[in-house]
Amino acid sequence: MAFYFVSTFAIAQTPTKQPALRLSRTKNLHFAKAPFPGFSATALRHLLNDVYWLNGCYDNNPKSWQKDEITEEIRTKLLNNHEYQALKQYYPTVEDLISYADRKIKALYLGTNIKSVNALERVNYLTHQLNRSIANHQKAAPDSADKTQKALDSAKLKVKEAFETYLENIESGRELSDVMKYNSKEVLQSVLERINNLNSSGIFRPNPPTFECSHARCHQIKHLSDDEQKMFVYMRLEAIFVTSHYPPANIKKLLYNIFYELA
Repeated sequence: MAFYFVSTFAIAQTPTKQPALRLSRTKNLHFAKAPFPGFSATALRHLLNDVYWLNGCYDNNPKSWQKDEITEEIRTKLLNNHEYQALKQYYPTVEDLISYADRKIKALYLGTNIKSVNALERVNYLTHQLNRSIANHQKAAPDSADKTQKALDSAKLKVKEAFETYLENIESGRELSDVMKYNSKEVLQSVLERINNLNSSGIFRPNPPTFECSHARCHQIKHLSDDEQKMFVYMRLEAIFVTSHYPPANIKKLLYNIFYELA
């Protein structure tokens, strides 16, 4: 399988840091094709819709889709600081999709909602942190265990409140709707495994290749499967098409792209 084409846009002489590859509507069409047949494609489509909705992208509001690109560094910093609202300023990434799918699976298996799962994960994290502080009490600060214990007690109360809220909302049928929406826990688990495999293939990694300012860029995609090759080419074609219509202001030279796969 070989792909040859010449793009008509120009690039800046000084390469910039490549942002984490985001999800987009066009990418979603290719993302949900061959690697996700049947019910898996439907479940993936629901996941993508939910991730975009949670990120503040609404079908009835085109302006809500105007967001910034995010880098892995910025995303990690915002997550570590629990600045979840600030994440809505950026397009969601594949990591966001994986995280949401993982939480949704846990919610379906536990029969709870996402808020309950988040609270439960917080308790598990603090319990592990407390045990580690006790085990390493010589190295830890004297009051570290007490602080962790207080945080754990507070987190347990939040878990109790979250599960009580869930029990009060059972009559709404949200839990049954989620099961029907994603068909089954097994299908959702299969989708998550496929997404993880695609993410591991390197297609969605934010690290830019060492092309620098070369006129011609050669993409060796032999190690990818046929489906992954198609997805990679679709996404690169889209990126080239968009950049050709909206080129950088400081363009310097034309860029040629060649995709090839050696037998």
